[in-house]
Amino acid sequence: MRPASLLAARAADRFDAGARLEVTVRPERIEIFPAQGLQNHLEVVVTDIVYNGDHVLLSCERKGTRILLRSSPAAVTQHGVVRGGSLKIGWDLGAARAFEMS
Repeated sequence: MRPASLLAARAADRFDAGARLEVTVRPERIEIFPAQGLQNHLEVVVTDIVYNGDHVLLSCERKGTRILLRSSPAAVTQHGVVRGGSLKIGWDLGAARAFEMS
């Protein structure tokens, strides 16, 4: 698993080497228990689970950073996702954008 400081993302603008960046990914583009072919993988802790009919919103945390993602109820049930449990997530390089933090 790649450390969070080494996430792969497309640059939203030009910035200097060593700049502090924020990586954004739309919640529906994040996969739970992702395939190994994805460029970005993180392990997070599930802090809340909200069922919304045809989808589930998962609120997660990693080192003080909140991560919101969307999944299907079937995937949440199949993988035994529970509040307080750890979860592996991932996304493709093309789904992520890096912005310089102000």
